[in-house]
Amino acid sequence: MTWKEKRLATLLSGVLAVLAIVLLLVLSSRYRETREDAPAASTLIGATEESSGDYTSLTYFNGTTTLAFHRDENGKWLWTHDESFPLEESHVTAVLDALTTLSPQQTLNTVESLEDCGLTQPFATFTAKRGDGSSISLTFGNTTTDGKSYYALMNGAESPVYIFSGELVELMKTPIYDMYDLPQLPSLTPERVEKITIQ
Repeated sequence: MTWKEKRLATLLSGVLAVLAIVLLLVLSSRYRETREDAPAASTLIGATEESSGDYTSLTYFNGTTTLAFHRDENGKWLWTHDESFPLEESHVTAVLDALTTLSPQQTLNTVESLEDCGLTQPFATFTAKRGDGSSISLTFGNTTTDGKSYYALMNGAESPVYIFSGELVELMKTPIYDMYDLPQLPSLTPERVEKITIQ
């Protein structure tokens, strides 16, 4: 190879290297723009901006029963159907904590059929209202193939379809009488027992 050919080969290699660097910079810039435009999955339900205390009422159908709860003027959670029911509030706050940390495992911008996902006849529905009057609603369809996650729609939209873990749905399945706040019975130590009657 002559010195002219070597110089030409070196020059071409340099030009190719510069073009490769420019291409990488352009692709990197476009990737960052796409990432900035896309909503973060963790903030979809307001996980970084809200807590369970931001909600004032919730209503859900768990596939069998509809349950509704609301806060009174003192901030105490009540069962809407019977406000005198001694509700153990930790069950309600566990549901809302699951909601505020809910983020999709997968987002499907297009699906072949909502019916195939079970979303034309939902398995369960969930609505939570905030103090400012806004709300979040979820519609749950079929489970995924592993049986541990659910297809879902949000806020009445027909797309995208989300796949959420089953944690929230499982908490919704708790029967109301499992939320009964049982009174604490006194400890029956030998020193406290004065009389025992057996029938």
